[in-house]
Amino acid sequence: MLEEIEREMEVAEEELSSAYILFEHEKYRDAISRAYVSRLKGAPPVQRALPQEARGHGFDVREVLREGWPC
Repeated sequence: MLEEIEREMEVAEEELSSAYILFEHEKYRDAISRAYVSRLKGAPPVQRALPQEARGHGFDVREVLREGWPC
């Protein structure tokens, strides 16, 4: 499962890299679209990597990224 998550994150990172290039070349609409696709591709693997208790409404992923998962 970890390999699958890593592969999906690589795809999301590639999409985000493309968004940066488009932004640097002032292709703002395309950059926004590509960044959005990156987010759509990156969110599911992040959610699968979280513990089961963390998957649900009202859970702030940013808190875990900032402070770590409370054990």
